[in-house]
Amino acid sequence: MEPEISVERNHKRDVAPEVTVVVPCYNYAEYVPGAVQSIADQTFQNLEVIIVNDGSTDDTLDVARELLETYRGKLFITLVDQQNQGHPSVTKNTGYSYAEGDFYFTLDSDDMIKPEYVAKVMDTFEKHPDVDVVYPGYQTFGATDWIHIPPDFDFDSLKYWDFHDFAYRAASWKRPRRVIAKVEWHEGEFLPKVGFIVTNMSRTPENVVHFYNRRGTCEQDIKEGKHALTWTRLSCSRFSSNRVRLALFVLAYNLGNFMRRFALPSEVSHWSLSSIQLKLIKIGAKIVSHSHMTVFQCAEVAVPEKLFRSMLSRIHRLGRACARAPALSL
Repeated sequence: MEPEISVERNHKRDVAPEVTVVVPCYNYAEYVPGAVQSIADQTFQNLEVIIVNDGSTDDTLDVARELLETYRGKLFITLVDQQNQGHPSVTKNTGYSYAEGDFYFTLDSDDMIKPEYVAKVMDTFEKHPDVDVVYPGYQTFGATDWIHIPPDFDFDSLKYWDFHDFAYRAASWKRPRRVIAKVEWHEGEFLPKVGFIVTNMSRTPENVVHFYNRRGTCEQDIKEGKHALTWTRLSCSRFSSNRVRLALFVLAYNLGNFMRRFALPSEVSHWSLSSIQLKLIKIGAKIVSHSHMTVFQCAEVAVPEKLFRSMLSRIHRLGRACARAPALSL
């Protein structure tokens, strides 16, 4: 479902601006006027501002509407109001979809730019027609005051996704913790989506993300253990006894998964333990006893003879492989 979006403008212009500045905002009502004022103070005047309110719960929307009136006739402003999308890059891409300029950039609502910034950027484009991207360093203000000079831009280093890690300490934390960042680039979107995971794991960033992505199957595995092995049937009166009983259930579950991976052919390797019970173990059969053997005549319902023989063959090969394996000295 497409989010509900409303658009308000303080202008009606016939000629498109040369530069578009997108200002995404979420609950930054006290800062967005300063950001817009720094744009209005630019020596380069042929530009427009697009403020995107991402479902703020404070009075950001009212403040933005006041800015429309304050700069009417002085600065072309478009106000886009949408439901909260949960990610800054989505908000920025929404703003870019309304951009009319040939050049555009993002100014976060709690940041400001110096009066000559846009003019210097446009001068760089004019002097170097082969340049596609111009990006600056930045200077912090407020609690800290330092200047950051970014490294040389390398477009080839951008992927559909990338992984990074760094140490971070929030105000409420007693010590820094490891943070994994996953950067995803999606086709048709100008900016990437970035997700963060705070973890104590020492694996590579890519492996940590892969591990956390598989957490969604955890509930399915627990549900499978409940139904296939009834491992929640802990009726002992002592807690320690129930703990041992649960550990045995988990051990049986892991052994069952081990056998499923090595004994099932590829075409049925996706079967759960419950499916194996219903389709294989509890399958209808007729028992014929002889003096020297007992024959199970299985019905070909879910498991044809060829598939059943394939399972028996793999189990037989697994037994021979285990017999050849060296014994463990305990």
